[in-house]
Amino acid sequence: MGRGHARQLCPYGTAEKLDRIYPVPGVLSEEQSERYDELAELAEGDVLDEVGQAEFADLTNIVEGGFTDAQRAVAGVFIYVRNDGTLGETAAWVRPEDRAEAIEAEVLTGHAATRHGAASVEDAPKSPYSGALVEDMKAVRLAAIQTALLDKPEMIFDLLAFGMSLASGVSTHVFDLSPGRPNNCPSKPEGLEFSERLTHAPAGHEAWSRRELRVDDLATAFRTFIAAGKKARNAALVESVARTLPYGAGSAEFFGLIEADAGAGIRKVWTPTAENFFSRVSADYLDALHLELTGCDPQGNGFKAHKAQKKAEKAQCMERLFSDAEYQKAWRIDAEKKARIEAWTPDCF
Repeated sequence: MGRGHARQLCPYGTAEKLDRIYPVPGVLSEEQSERYDELAELAEGDVLDEVGQAEFADLTNIVEGGFTDAQRAVAGVFIYVRNDGTLGETAAWVRPEDRAEAIEAEVLTGHAATRHGAASVEDAPKSPYSGALVEDMKAVRLAAIQTALLDKPEMIFDLLAFGMSLASGVSTHVFDLSPGRPNNCPSKPEGLEFSERLTHAPAGHEAWSRRELRVDDLATAFRTFIAAGKKARNAALVESVARTLPYGAGSAEFFGLIEADAGAGIRKVWTPTAENFFSRVSADYLDALHLELTGCDPQGNGFKAHKAQKKAEKAQCMERLFSDAEYQKAWRIDAEKKARIEAWTPDCF
């Protein structure tokens, strides 16, 4: 392994002695972010031309980021031979002899800077204990702590809430639990009353480039966290756990039970609009839905005029049918039909 761009073959297991670092993600401007989402949607639909592909690639490169000069100065890559004889590469890593410099340059921070202890592996005196014995004694110590915690449920809740909230940083796991990040925000969030409490914390690797996401003194952070009281703790725990519920948790039936017992309802938080739904289905679908919800005469002049419109115009009309009282009045939407509109959800689940 070499620093900068130098490379040499390394034996299997070399990475165990190295510290992994990650590219620093870039930040898109508001305009670039909107363009990125637009191009991503076109790419997903496989309708992106060559110019668009190049633009999308450039924006993607910004999002994915890259290694800084400071990182390149103290880290490198290593390549290896795969089972099929081809070469593989992985990056980027800091060698033990470069750790001090990497820590000084703040390339390694937090746990990564302290996980080997104050002294380097080479300088540490030889231990009188075998590795197996050390692991056994660690198991004993863990059993002792876990036994004590059985009688301290409040401390369990404190530690769990602390470890699952940003109070402990984005990459700290107090328990052997790694909260997932199930997608709870659609690509078209318009019409969704999305609570900021459900926003996922930044990805763990972002802590390397964003100092405000790192917590170096966990003891002080924990004391500060529990000092805020049980109400704050419980709120952090509820939010953190709620965010990790995956779609279809357990089974379709069990997921439905959770939905029912929680009193959840799609229309309680979401209203269909032209942007988030109606423009994304076919014109025939819009015509059929219009007839279903209004109950109008399919041979009447009103529906014929609606049917003759372009799809974009139909989508806007459907949005008004769901949100514009005057438009509903024009289509003679009575209380029963209004209730049907307010309860409607697409049958795509």
